[in-house]
Amino acid sequence: MKVTAFLLFVVFLGSCEYEFIEVYTPEPPDPTDTIYFQAEITPIFVNSSCLGCHNGGMAFDLSAPNAYNSIIDNDLVVPNDPDNSKIYTIPNPQTGSHAAKYSSINDANLIYGWIMQGALNN
Repeated sequence: MKVTAFLLFVVFLGSCEYEFIEVYTPEPPDPTDTIYFQAEITPIFVNSSCLGCHNGGMAFDLSAPNAYNSIIDNDLVVPNDPDNSKIYTIPNPQTGSHAAKYSSINDANLIYGWIMQGALNN
């Protein structure tokens, strides 16, 4: 009886299926290759259609002249810590929970790099 129960238990465990989701973490940016907020990050908000809602009329303003202050004032970034920065995690195309996401993983990687470089207003 114990052997039969054990065999049934083993068969039951063997029939389980698991899906593993691999989360991609970008490489840290090259410290000699500065990522510029105005030239490289703000265009992502335009290209990803963020301004459809975040143009000053709702929550926070990601338009070019206001984006940096709005990100800082609304605690959307933790410098040097992308995994705890909402501006990176929520619209991330792989793992984000926002209905609208960045247009590409390359855009998310650029934001990741900018945050790793200290999230500067440059």
